[in-house]
Amino acid sequence: MEGTVTVDDALQFRSLHLCPTRPSRICIGEAPSLRSIGSLDLFNTVLEIKGIVIQAGMVQRAPKMRTVRILGLRVNYTEMGHRVPREVEQILKCFPCLEKLEIMRDDEVIQAEGLLEADDEHIYDGNNFFHGLGCFSRHLRRIYLTDFRGGKYELALGKAILDKAQAGTQFKMVCSPGSNDNITNQLRWAIQNFRMATPNEAVRDGHVTIILSLHRT
Repeated sequence: MEGTVTVDDALQFRSLHLCPTRPSRICIGEAPSLRSIGSLDLFNTVLEIKGIVIQAGMVQRAPKMRTVRILGLRVNYTEMGHRVPREVEQILKCFPCLEKLEIMRDDEVIQAEGLLEADDEHIYDGNNFFHGLGCFSRHLRRIYLTDFRGGKYELALGKAILDKAQAGTQFKMVCSPGSNDNITNQLRWAIQNFRMATPNEAVRDGHVTIILSLHRT
């Protein structure tokens, strides 16, 4: 379903959940009580906050919505490819007080991406994604990758996030019900290898909790 959703002068509006409909444009103006945005489709939906369109490569300074504490994103890794971390980063700039982030895979793993392997290189090593984000340094303590299907880009995004995770953060990867034992075993070894190699002391020293789950909870 295509269309436009506008949230403006909504003094008591607290929650915006976009599933199952996926409007092509969401315009948020004044919504001083908005605390939760769910199922925001990064590929099919344009997000406009206070008149500024939020997208990778944007030049204008990102507007801030400090009331939002919970954000759920839907990601099509096939269509977005290596743009995923930057797109997520641009969105997070708008929510400096975010406490919980959920990133849900919205497509299947195709051959061009490939399934993760325990010894995969860190694709985004040195790219410095998520550096200086207010929510990472102050509030964001629950980060979930859900419907995890074992793709290389999914693992790469997880590593990029963990490179910047702060002490006290819970990072949870929830596998899709269709995931097999090989995927979960490879993921387990990949995370162990990453924990030893990352320059992030909070991850290396166990001050960031990393949870692998076979089912959504």
